[in-house]
Amino acid sequence: MSNSPKVSIIIPIHNTEKYIRECLDSVINQTLKDIEIICVDDASTDNTPAVLQEYAINDGRVKVFRNEVSKSALGARKKGVLEASGEYIMFLDSDDYYATDACEIAYNKIIEQNVDVAHFSVEVVNCCNVSENRIKSIQEYTKPYIGKLYNKDIFKSCFIDNKYTHTPFNKIYRTELCKKAYLQTEDVHLIFAEDLYVYFIMANNAKSYYGWESKPLYYYCYGRGVTTGDKIYNLQRFEKVCRHAETIKVIEKYCRNNTGNIEKADYLIDRYRTEWLDYSVRIFEKYLQESDKLKGQELLFSYWGKEDVLKAFDINKWHKSRMTIAEKLKFMIDTSIKKGVIYTTQIVFKR
Repeated sequence: MSNSPKVSIIIPIHNTEKYIRECLDSVINQTLKDIEIICVDDASTDNTPAVLQEYAINDGRVKVFRNEVSKSALGARKKGVLEASGEYIMFLDSDDYYATDACEIAYNKIIEQNVDVAHFSVEVVNCCNVSENRIKSIQEYTKPYIGKLYNKDIFKSCFIDNKYTHTPFNKIYRTELCKKAYLQTEDVHLIFAEDLYVYFIMANNAKSYYGWESKPLYYYCYGRGVTTGDKIYNLQRFEKVCRHAETIKVIEKYCRNNTGNIEKADYLIDRYRTEWLDYSVRIFEKYLQESDKLKGQELLFSYWGKEDVLKAFDINKWHKSRMTIAEKLKFMIDTSIKKGVIYTTQIVFKR
């Protein structure tokens, strides 16, 4: 691989023309010059494509690919990984940026330690005026496990013991590991937890991990793009929350068909299902407008199943009165019908 660049940087991009120049400038000005910069434009509709072409013309290391139809961050990263020719791979979101020497430090460390995955430190930048406690909690979340892990301990430490997290942007990976993992992913348009899905597969295949407390190499701009604190949910946004269920399905399918470092697969799948269903129910109760509740209920049932949804309502006691959940749903439906809302109710009570 002597003619290959040392590092391939994969940047999935969708409608981030406001931030993409800062992102790309941080990459082209890296102290490590022997890199390739793979930009995958995931069906942007703003001026992003023109900006990317400008950078590609001015710097031959910038390679631009485009999905005419959105394939989500998962599909964009997969395209970038399969096109990569570097010895190692790093990921950068298009609304974030690198320290100037990020690639050099990460590359030297993974070479020195001779591991499949090396995990470095991040600085969280507060871009939406959230509390400093919130920023500190995210900072803590991204911290590496300090030291080396091998084989099953790589998976166990991340997914069972919670010693470090699955986030893709704070690590550098051996290219062979990345390509193998992404080739094992389904070609699906996941909305949430696609990063967890991919690292679930990487950790299953990895043989060695090293984490160290570096200076911040990556600047994570919390509050840009999808990481806002907006608590208003319309039906479209609520459906995206419900689509956590799709990630569980692909993880479950992967576990059925693959062995390796995975431990306690059934326990993990049950845990994710419980946590993400509870989250969907909580959003339904707290942040979905009353006028959208009937269609929101239909979405819950469609993605999670009627019985599990009703059980989640009961277990978590989102409703405090003595009326049962089924009675409450029926009351909501009857009230809406009286107000002139046309809606089919058969799914609610069908046995």
